[in-house]
Amino acid sequence: MDHKFPVYTALAQCQDCYKCVRECPVKAIQIENNLANVLPEYCVGCGHCVEVCPVGAKHIRDDVNRLRYLLKSTPVFVSLAPSWVSEFPDVSLEDMAAALGELGFAGVSETALGAEVVSGELMKDMPNWENKLYISSACPAVVEWVKKYTPGLSDNITSLYSPLLAHCKMIKQNYGDEYKVVFFGPCAAKKIEADRNPELLNLALTFADLNSLLTEAGIALGSGSSHHKEVHIFGKAREGMFYPLEGGMIRTLEKNNVENISISGLDNIIRELEGLTKTNIDKPVFLEALACAGGCINGPGTICPQKAGISKRLSVIKNVEILTEQKTGNKAVDLDIKTHYGREYVSAPVFTDQKIQTVLVSLNKHSQQDELNCGGCGYETCREFAAAMLQGKAESEMCVSYMRIKAQRKANALLRSMPSGVVIVNRKLEIIECNRPFAEMFDDDTRVTFDALDNLENAKLNSIVPFGDLFRLVLHTGDDICRERYDCDGRIFNLTIFSIQKNETVGAVIQDVTEVQWQRQQIARKAREVLRKNLATVQNIASSLGEHMADTEILLNSIAYSYEDDQPDPEREQL
Repeated sequence: MDHKFPVYTALAQCQDCYKCVRECPVKAIQIENNLANVLPEYCVGCGHCVEVCPVGAKHIRDDVNRLRYLLKSTPVFVSLAPSWVSEFPDVSLEDMAAALGELGFAGVSETALGAEVVSGELMKDMPNWENKLYISSACPAVVEWVKKYTPGLSDNITSLYSPLLAHCKMIKQNYGDEYKVVFFGPCAAKKIEADRNPELLNLALTFADLNSLLTEAGIALGSGSSHHKEVHIFGKAREGMFYPLEGGMIRTLEKNNVENISISGLDNIIRELEGLTKTNIDKPVFLEALACAGGCINGPGTICPQKAGISKRLSVIKNVEILTEQKTGNKAVDLDIKTHYGREYVSAPVFTDQKIQTVLVSLNKHSQQDELNCGGCGYETCREFAAAMLQGKAESEMCVSYMRIKAQRKANALLRSMPSGVVIVNRKLEIIECNRPFAEMFDDDTRVTFDALDNLENAKLNSIVPFGDLFRLVLHTGDDICRERYDCDGRIFNLTIFSIQKNETVGAVIQDVTEVQWQRQQIARKAREVLRKNLATVQNIASSLGEHMADTEILLNSIAYSYEDDQPDPEREQL
């Protein structure tokens, strides 16, 4: 568990469901001892696993304590993500600034200001663009993905700071380097951006963190502030507030000779860019790529992820319309935000077909027909799963079909080795599974059928055993039945009938103890015969034997009683 990386697993909470593996676009998950670790070298920080984990085992790194230390030691400016208006509806920037002032911040500004600068620089550059793909630098998760997984496209990322880093540079340019900058927004990948650029961005926290800080401090937004410390409000954004929406960045750009395309959702981006070559592009194409489906408004750090996306979109659009009517905004900013994005290629090992096949055979997949490609393990195909096993990212226990076959073989081995008859039936009293001792316990036809088919699947239980009513009783009540001696049709059975699933499945262990009981009765009779002869013999010498005769009688009686059955014996009564 790596708490230093922005996304990690709380291993004590992990329930080995593999949902994070299925959902992770880049398979940055390692299963070890059935627990799902996040692999930082593969992860792009999208935080999707945090959203989908059913037990809350995936977490975004908590930087609140680091924030508290920063607030005590230096003046801190807040860069507020433009989607804040959808997270804190009906709250003005002034009210938000007052609340942040009470928390100890020195100033607040909207990240959308940096977005407007980025859009302005793009429009300057676009007329000179070549016929190729240009990828937006706005989303840090997308930038991480390009650098790690498609390094050939790294040079296609626009050579500009992200809106957040551009905004940080604006704040420092206007207030000085002594001011530290902290970001609040819906994004987990911004933490990667902060870790990589500490000279501009000190910390990145989530809207959920901000809401918790306000709640903990007892601060109600919009209620006014008793805090007398001056809180700087740096500028007011306008069209840059569109950025958290899918297609929002494109709405800030003027029409030109460039084909603008918007794609959100990292899975969709990966699919759309797969196989892309220079020959596919015959004009300048700008791709606004956002890792979160629908845009930043649906990021993993939002307060209410269950809130309808359309409601969030409308709240952002409404806010931009109001700002446009007010003709607020800023003059052109003289700011150098040029940069270059390098490559950090994650080299995935390539395995020979022979190695892949060896792993598949170990999973009981001996032919192509055995490769179900069900996706239960989290990988699209069995061969991808085999490669992940060779890479040390997956375990054989993740394969559902393998575990089913393994469990079935263990069950079959147990059934075959048991000397007692074993049978499992469904609610219709049809046999699901049984062993050979059960098949040969009742009649030759049943045994012959079992030997021919190696099972009695779907056979009617009542046509084989004379006590099917006991199975039906257990089905109905769910209570087990144990009969050490059950007399039926001149035979004696030891029965244990147990519920597996009430009203659905019942199992039984059956022993034919007829011969054993007959042998016990024979021993009892012989003991009594010996007892009678002894009694007759000693009648004449009873006085000389004395107490020894009584001891002999007690001993022989105890032997007889221990071997006889529970039915009354007339001969025993006479004694």
